Amino acid sequence: MQSFWQVALLAGLFVFAPSHAQKQLTVEAIYGGRELSGSLPSAVQWTPDGKAFTYFQRSEDGKLNVWRYDLASKQKSILMDSKNVSALAEQRQENRFTLGNYFWSPDGKAILLPSKNDLHLYDIASGATKRLTNDEAEERDPQFSPDSRRIAFLKNHNLHVLDLASGTTRQLTTEGQEHILIGKFDWVYEEEFSIRTGFYWSPDSRHIAYFQLDEREVPVFPLVDFIPVHNVYEPMRYPKAGDKNSIVKIGVIGVEGTNGGTRWVDLGPETDIYVPRIKWLPNSAELAVLRLNRDQNHLEFLLADAATGATRLLFEEKESNGWIDINDDWRFIANGQQLLWLSLRDGWSHLYLYNMNGKVVRQVTQGRWGVTEVEGVDEKNKLIYFTATEKSHLEPHLYKIKWDGAGMKRLTTRDGHHAINMSDNTKFYFDNFSNVSTPTQAVLHKNDGSIVEVIEPNNIPALQEYQFSAVEFSTMTTSDNVVLHYSMIKPPNFDPNKKYPVLMYVYGGPGSQTVVNRWGSSRGHWHQLLAQKGYIVVSVDNRGTGGRGKQFMMQTY
Repeated sequence: MQSFWQVALLAGLFVFAPSHAQKQLTVEAIYGGRELSGSLPSAVQWTPDGKAFTYFQRSEDGKLNVWRYDLASKQKSILMDSKNVSALAEQRQENRFTLGNYFWSPDGKAILLPSKNDLHLYDIASGATKRLTNDEAEERDPQFSPDSRRIAFLKNHNLHVLDLASGTTRQLTTEGQEHILIGKFDWVYEEEFSIRTGFYWSPDSRHIAYFQLDEREVPVFPLVDFIPVHNVYEPMRYPKAGDKNSIVKIGVIGVEGTNGGTRWVDLGPETDIYVPRIKWLPNSAELAVLRLNRDQNHLEFLLADAATGATRLLFEEKESNGWIDINDDWRFIANGQQLLWLSLRDGWSHLYLYNMNGKVVRQVTQGRWGVTEVEGVDEKNKLIYFTATEKSHLEPHLYKIKWDGAGMKRLTTRDGHHAINMSDNTKFYFDNFSNVSTPTQAVLHKNDGSIVEVIEPNNIPALQEYQFSAVEFSTMTTSDNVVLHYSMIKPPNFDPNKKYPVLMYVYGGPGSQTVVNRWGSSRGHWHQLLAQKGYIVVSVDNRGTGGRGKQFMMQTY
């Protein structure tokens, strides 16, 4: 074994403070409170005008307030105090308001607040909160129309639209029932394709495209909830290999006037297929539909006419020795005249530009490394911002590149893991940065990489009271000459002449990674506790894991 990289010991970091001054970790300390976890802004959202971002921050009494950070003045202020909203609800003799999530209207004039299975609207100018719905049925997945005039949501198995001016609600679909799912998904879609939203507004706010899944022929799998005192039987539609899957349909329905009913997209005669993604084109006249065969090795990119449902094939991808990896990192640019597409076609995850005739204009990124996510596109200056493992497969960094593939530049400089949230106008980005010796910090940057402000340094004083070992990164070579990467945590005061028990922590799923230069949080604390008890903790990225290209990932196929 030869070490290829080991975390440098940074002066003053708590992790490597003298052990005689530190105490042992306990399960209660790790999982019993927030003392070791720190505090970070959550639910960070950029305001529609691009002049600020908002986020949740917890007050001393545990309530979540919405804060606003002004990018010009660098000033923070409470935008919405949950105490005031709760007090208003009590004055109206309504159920106590609980702030759990929020959604900006596209025009920036209001915030939608789902709470207690109902919807509330907070007016930015007046500070007033209006209750939009008031019944026992939950309004799921609420979404503003692009023109901010309406809100669509799922209720009682069907799709509804609420008009904000009149306060009236219309039920758009009627066929939804317990096992005919409208705008939501079964187990396969949620688990295998990581998709949660099942309906989408057209850019002109006139239509909604939605999924319909008929799972009536899918076998029932018995589940039992053991948490309650009296166990609860929860049957679930769950297909095993060879069983029938849900039958998928894609519908388009109007929201104005009589709407004319649902127009179904022509997905072809084969019903044993998946549709892992759909997306509107900017012209609102066409809908992109990804059709995937059951073996998941043949993907067809279809363009559907929203008025007729007719489809045409734009391009397709096939994989003879593996599967097609589904992602969200594709979008229409240049006013819908080009498609930015992420593909493994050359063996690594890279960006390609297609024209609307289905031809590749160019490969934008290339090399023996992978693009992990598209963070933003600057159409005016023809720039793409993306995270990738070009520097090291242990840590994604932020880069920018021109549409023609020139001028690629890394914007993040610190060694470690960078999780990016970029403003829609690409002028700023929010970086949740960490490495194995630095708890996650929230840092605001300009798009050139310069730091505007450390929003939350996340210094966790309590960590200095405990004894931590360094996390080491190395490689090992298997008997058939495959190089695998691993991380290791040794007990404090490790003696190389002694034998120690070893805990092997492996996830190993396709494309996953556990050997990364990222703060370990509670799982990392648990591994440190085991090291304190005399265990060596090792994590290995086995064959089939991510960060090392298609050939390595698909060895387990």
